[in-house]
Amino acid sequence: MALDATRLAQAMKAALLQACGSKAIDNPCMDEACLAMAEAIVDEIKANAEVTVPTGSSAGTYSVS
Repeated sequence: MALDATRLAQAMKAALLQACGSKAIDNPCMDEACLAMAEAIVDEIKANAEVTVPTGSSAGTYSVS
């Protein structure tokens, strides 16, 4: 499955609303904040993620794109 900032933001919002209950404020600002954080997380993973293949003809470390 490909990384998707919008899907991650929706999951983050749902988790926050569930964890905080009535203390959470469900408004457009929360949507924007969750999306901004999700985009930063996806960007960080895409920029720095590596996969290590320990054995075989493809052994080595590869960047994730």
